[in-house]
Amino acid sequence: MKTNETPQIRVSGPGDLIEAIPFVLGFHPRDSLVLVGLRSQPDGPHGDLAVVLRIDLPDGVPAECELDALITALQRSRADGVVVVLITEADQAARLRADSTEVDEQAHTIDRMTAMLCDLLRAAAIGVLEVLLVTEQRWWSLTCADDRCCPSAGHERELGYSRPAAEAVLAGMVALPDRAGLAERLAGDPPEIRRRLLGRLAEQQRRVSTAELAGRRRRQRTSDLAALHRAADTAHARPARPVRQGRGNGDRLGPAVLARLGVALADPLVRDEFWLQVDDDSVAARELLLTLATRLPIPYDAAPLFLYGWHQWRCGNGAMATMAAERALASDPNYSAARLLLTAVSTGLDPNTVPLLRELPKC
Repeated sequence: MKTNETPQIRVSGPGDLIEAIPFVLGFHPRDSLVLVGLRSQPDGPHGDLAVVLRIDLPDGVPAECELDALITALQRSRADGVVVVLITEADQAARLRADSTEVDEQAHTIDRMTAMLCDLLRAAAIGVLEVLLVTEQRWWSLTCADDRCCPSAGHERELGYSRPAAEAVLAGMVALPDRAGLAERLAGDPPEIRRRLLGRLAEQQRRVSTAELAGRRRRQRTSDLAALHRAADTAHARPARPVRQGRGNGDRLGPAVLARLGVALADPLVRDEFWLQVDDDSVAARELLLTLATRLPIPYDAAPLFLYGWHQWRCGNGAMATMAAERALASDPNYSAARLLLTAVSTGLDPNTVPLLRELPKC
């Protein structure tokens, strides 16, 4: 299987779907609204996952235009059915399921938001297949009143031993404890450690200037691209250990190599050729890009952050793609490629149907 192919997880009902969500997002969501968009297949009602969208449960009823962005993302993914999943704490779930005259203001707000969202989905010709209420231990269907299949006490979750969880783990997918755990993967070395590379980076910049003046820049770009390939092959064969603040991440790349690769990717021509190769999976660059993104100082970390995010988007990991793109823009606010990636994620472009960059028509 190519490294950017999305693993397949079989889901046979609401309980399976709930347990699969953390692996699709990459973390266990809390106090969240999750929309699972599904796409009809000729041999079944709603067979394929189209997109999974998540937002924090709002404090107040959101404006209709805020929910419109979710609808647009679902439409772009060609989803024609959606499962609405409300993930909240046990006491909040109890209030949401109480008689409407007894619910508190926050529960009433969530209820109104859900009703508004379902109305917008139906108006957009996207079927609401199910509305689920989920806590850490149990889940309920809010569309079924039959106590035989949907008991008032809810269904106990198969935490850690469901079939989707087992398939996801076997496929190498990870569900971190929360969104902060996902962000921690990109934290890496603190700024004071990263700044130690500035001298080496300056040396590499002088190397580039010298080659430019001597008319050898094209040959140097070819050499730098080959160096990126060698480092990617090594990192893929011997993945880095987990990042530890201030200790580096055990990637075995020395300061001179880090600086060379960082300056190489700061060149748009080198970055774009490597981007094409990351996009079509002709280079297994994930581990290398994560290493560079978590060790290089600003603004040199912007390119590997973007490329890592692009790879994650192609793999179907929109949450990580968003985080990487946002960090790239924090490093370099003018990094237009990161804005392109954020647009692709936020508008729900399907990475499985978007053509490879090499296949796009030339301007």
